[in-house]
Amino acid sequence: MRNLTLTIIAAALALFSCKEEPVDLSLNKLHGSWLLVESSYSIGDAQQRWQKIEGGYIYNFKNDGTFSSTRFEDCEGRNYSMDNNVLTLVFDCEGDELEAVEAGNFYDGYLELSPISPTRCVEGCKNKFRKISD
Repeated sequence: MRNLTLTIIAAALALFSCKEEPVDLSLNKLHGSWLLVESSYSIGDAQQRWQKIEGGYIYNFKNDGTFSSTRFEDCEGRNYSMDNNVLTLVFDCEGDELEAVEAGNFYDGYLELSPISPTRCVEGCKNKFRKISD
């Protein structure tokens, strides 16, 4: 019985110790193409629920500070900047400029972004992106 208890404790420690800590955004890690694969939401309580996304939109961040995106049908990505884990994306939407600001970090190999403006999730939400190319 003692061996079984020790095995369970060891397995639990191994399971919970495998998670990485969030890593700050950096230009070096951001470059490349990222596919939206999951979104989290809350129904008003403190618990975040993750939902898998099929056919999510893509961000392609280039070294020169420009990007492209399939996020908005009538908008093209223009440029992006980062400051203190805040990513600012500027879109050209048929002559009008749209600025999307997102808080972000890297976690367990994913890029996680949480909208700040123009929309904000009151209960908190995040979008999780998987890197699909450099």
